[in-house]
Amino acid sequence: MQFMLFVISLFLVGLNTPKSLSDGLAWAVLRRVSAIWSRAVITSEYLPMPSVTGTEAKTSKLASVKTTKKAKSISPALSSLEIDLLAYDGGNRGVKGGYGDKRVIYPSYQTVKKTFQDIDLKKIPPNSWVIEDGSITYLVGNVAAQFQAIPTYQQNKWEISKPLFYGLLGALKLSGDLKIKTLRLATPDTQDASQVERLLSLKGSHHVVINGKALTVRVGAVQIFDEGVPAWVNACQSNVWQFPKALNGILDLGGGTAIARLVTAQGAVVRQSELILPGTFELANKIGSYLGVNCVGPLILDAIENQTYMLPSGVNFKAQFLGARDEWLTTIRAELKSRWASFAGQYGQVLVVGGSAPLAIDLVSSSSRYLMAENPQMFALEGLING
Repeated sequence: MQFMLFVISLFLVGLNTPKSLSDGLAWAVLRRVSAIWSRAVITSEYLPMPSVTGTEAKTSKLASVKTTKKAKSISPALSSLEIDLLAYDGGNRGVKGGYGDKRVIYPSYQTVKKTFQDIDLKKIPPNSWVIEDGSITYLVGNVAAQFQAIPTYQQNKWEISKPLFYGLLGALKLSGDLKIKTLRLATPDTQDASQVERLLSLKGSHHVVINGKALTVRVGAVQIFDEGVPAWVNACQSNVWQFPKALNGILDLGGGTAIARLVTAQGAVVRQSELILPGTFELANKIGSYLGVNCVGPLILDAIENQTYMLPSGVNFKAQFLGARDEWLTTIRAELKSRWASFAGQYGQVLVVGGSAPLAIDLVSSSSRYLMAENPQMFALEGLING
């Protein structure tokens, strides 16, 4: 109010002031207004954050997700989003992730776009992202599958974590300026230095263009857990275990691997109990060999997932599937019995999780010691987000 009276008084003075002097006063007023307006603009700067690397499950509460926007100014500015914790579960068949109450999943495919490939963003299928990262352009999701990308379960998924992580940001519809305080994820073996090193490289600043929208993301810290531990954390929080103070097991059935681990009541992995076996990709290969066809593993897995058990050629393989599945589960059970023999009487139950968990329904029904997780494909993700 005082400022407005000051401006009015200057105007009135100008009525009785020579033209040269009144012009000078007018310019002074304009410069004063401009200076005050520029100070009214709210700015947001990113402060450096400490590096945190974790390989053990931790119990923590999520803080709120913060959104900061600049006030209106002459030059429009992008809004910025701050996320306290974002979870990335890079599966061999599906990439899952989320923060707060947001959850997404998309097909785990990625490839590098060839220079001669012409892609129209308006014509790509759903769950597809064209990601420009400097001189490299990645295709992630269904569009990568269309261009015959190698399935993730035929690769070391941690080695392609960067484009899959970018795909997750696209699936979450994030753009503009993004700050992630902590990125939490899991890997098959945290004792493998190559896995940990590759995943830790996600920390720092990334500047990409996802489906035509620019995104700058700053990851302050990366926490890495052994696969199975996040599911164990969620099981504890959901009161799943009949004997929570005893050892309990996680059997994570996925496309690339079937991983079994016993975990103590304090959340430590019993390393002597670890078992890593082939996942459903091996099952698909076995079915293909029964049918006398090669290179149809992804098609077989898709048909198993949608329960049609039929290839595009019209070949029905349900009989071969039932035989191969039973053989696969029998092998897993025998290996577990052998590996965990020294822990007999010490562990309580085994929770089955993962995208391929529904295939183990007969295994679960055959023993009261085995439990099927609720929504097994997303069960571990909840442990990453809320653990």
